[in-house]
Amino acid sequence: MKKTVKTKVIDRPGQEHLTETAPRSVDGDHVTDAPGAAEEDPYAGVSSTFSTMSKEEIVRGKNALVEKLEIAHAEASEAAAFQARKMAYCLTNSMVLSGKYRVRKSTYEITEYQFNDIHPTLMKDIDYGPAELVGFDYWGKLSNVEKHIAILCLKDLAKLNCVPMVETSCSKCEGISFQVI
Repeated sequence: MKKTVKTKVIDRPGQEHLTETAPRSVDGDHVTDAPGAAEEDPYAGVSSTFSTMSKEEIVRGKNALVEKLEIAHAEASEAAAFQARKMAYCLTNSMVLSGKYRVRKSTYEITEYQFNDIHPTLMKDIDYGPAELVGFDYWGKLSNVEKHIAILCLKDLAKLNCVPMVETSCSKCEGISFQVI
């Protein structure tokens, strides 16, 4: 059975008209276009929300959307400002070691202080591990990451000749060691 379907089309808000679509073949629940029928508008029959809204409702909706966008922009600006303050803090309170590792200045200074505190008890030309150079008590309180950072600080101190020591390779443990010079 073939039938013509009338659909409501909205050109602009307030301007509606009915149009006929190409004949369709209906067989129970199955609907197919008749041969040679043109493609149907996928939005045909869908009424526009704006056609039923008054101008005041549209303006109120627009203003609410603008307000939500302004709030989102302000929140994004606050987040960006926080990130900028955080980055500025990191840059002013940290230093770069070996041209690629950023560490807190306080960590570097504590490591240097610990070494200078232990240094008078160390003998020259003997291999010392990092724990021996900063003190076993201090070393034991460090997490694994902090231990790696302390080693980087000791390497930097030795490299820059800030303290009287050099980095060596430990022949016994095949790890990092230092010698007081």
